[in-house]
Amino acid sequence: MKKKLISLLSAVLCLCMVLSACGGPTNSDPSNSASGSQDGAKTLTIATMTETTTLSPLYMGVYNYSMGTMLYETLLKYEDGEVKGNLAESYSFNEEGTVMTLKLRQGVTFHDGIPFNSEAVKKNLDFMHSNPQFMACPGIYDIDSVEATDEYTVTITYPHPYYAYAYDFCWPDVGGMQSPNQIVEGDFQTVQGYAGTGPYIYDEYVPGEYTRFIRNENYWGEAPYFDEIIARYIPDSTSRLQALQTGEIDLVYGSSMISYQDYQQATALNGIAGLIAEKDTRARDITLNASSGPLVDAKVRQAVSYAINKQEFSDGLTYGYERIAEMPFPEGTPYTDIELAETFSYDPEKAATLLDEAGWVMNEKTGIREKNGEALNLTYIYDTAQDALASSYATLLKSQLEKVGIGLELKGSEKMEWYAGIMAGSSDI
Repeated sequence: MKKKLISLLSAVLCLCMVLSACGGPTNSDPSNSASGSQDGAKTLTIATMTETTTLSPLYMGVYNYSMGTMLYETLLKYEDGEVKGNLAESYSFNEEGTVMTLKLRQGVTFHDGIPFNSEAVKKNLDFMHSNPQFMACPGIYDIDSVEATDEYTVTITYPHPYYAYAYDFCWPDVGGMQSPNQIVEGDFQTVQGYAGTGPYIYDEYVPGEYTRFIRNENYWGEAPYFDEIIARYIPDSTSRLQALQTGEIDLVYGSSMISYQDYQQATALNGIAGLIAEKDTRARDITLNASSGPLVDAKVRQAVSYAINKQEFSDGLTYGYERIAEMPFPEGTPYTDIELAETFSYDPEKAATLLDEAGWVMNEKTGIREKNGEALNLTYIYDTAQDALASSYATLLKSQLEKVGIGLELKGSEKMEWYAGIMAGSSDI
């Protein structure tokens, strides 16, 4: 039976943050240095909260984003509000919108020396299409066939037109082209290597310490500035800020590694500068599983929405930087400028009334509502490494729902366990 998932609530719009050290020591040992080397090479040392063993389009989470884009590139890119060429210099559709033609960039090679051509693209797209994880990307999942028309032309046929097919080829976290040597048909878990077409090459990995990326001397685009980039493994947020202050690293990037509290504290220190993106980069949303359990009832789902105080999330966890969102898209996202028929503002009294109408009666001893002897307990599974605030968001959500008599069990997990739970429908939120 097909699972039915309903996205019911968008909490706040998320911004991207960066912290950088103003100056640092010079040392050739990448395990404890930043900002250069004794031989004069230009070196940038950044922090990573996860090991780089999953640095592949198979596992591209936000915590891999900055490193992944150094290795892998997409066929198209979204820039200045429009889809533009990238590894594919251009794209076009037939009049019916069912056939997409990609004209590929010539003279590009993967890091392992394999030519980038139509056969390589076909192998990538066929592999992606067979991967059930791509069901959220119609541009990949809806493919009927991929044809290598000539060495640098790819023709993709779809069963029906769809306005956003081209946009799906712009996703850097899932749409990166990898060397055909890394692809094993039917294996969507094993990372076979780290060879893309990007400006940097995966050079050295020391478990528990760092990963070294070196400049791709044969890069097709603008020559990379740094000779090497060192990604130091520092899982603890406090340790990352200390390393930044002492000059062991030069840069901490992204909301997955910096909370707003970290940002406030760090920018108050001498020698550390910070920057927050002017535009929203994504929206945080909460998805409710309406296929089983108490959330089958629309009144319970509505009660959950009315019980959530978005302003408390914005002010309490993001210092007001992240604005309240009513839909799961940042402002300016194509085709989303619509008026919503209904929104759910914070109203705990209305939430309580809806739960009463649904037959869930408050147990004054436990503080959790019950119906026919069953407690109204929900489960919330989340990826702990997805964002620096993931656990704080979960804790605050639990607190808010408990105020109206809804119990919430929190299950923090690593990405693949989280994904497996979502696909199995084993959680409520």
